[in-house]
Order: sequence, then structure tokens, then C-alpha cells
Amino acid sequence: MAVYFIGLWNAELLLSEKGFYGIGFAMSLFAVVAVQKNIRDLAAHRAIYPDQREPAKPDYLERPGLYTAQ
Repeated sequence: MAVYFIGLWNAELLLSEKGFYGIGFAMSLFAVVAVQKNIRDLAAHRAIYPDQREPAKPDYLERPGLYTAQ
């Protein structure tokens, strides 16, 4: 990570381009953590409820109205 930022610091780019690459890297780190936590939570759910095959469906999908075809 430090090498990335050192390279970005020394790159001959506009400041806006350096910011773009820096923010892109920060957002990718956030995405990696979010995916990892979702996988962990899904594994924990499957360990507690091993017989549940289909995911839970919100009740608003059952009610007629905005979210269903009429």
C-alpha cells in the first residue's frame, strides 16, 4: 500500500488525476472489506440455519401494489 502511494506521489500527473487514483484505491479497499464481511455473515447464517435453501423474501413483495404486476 505504501508503494502505491509513493508511486502516486512521484508520478508526473495532475493533482486531480492523483486524487482520482487515490480515491479509486480507497474505494476498492472498502469494497474488499464489504464483500469479505458479507461472505462471513452468509457463512455464519448457513451454519445456524443449514436447512434453509431459499433466501428470505421481504413481505412487501407479496402485497399487490407498487412492487408487483397487477
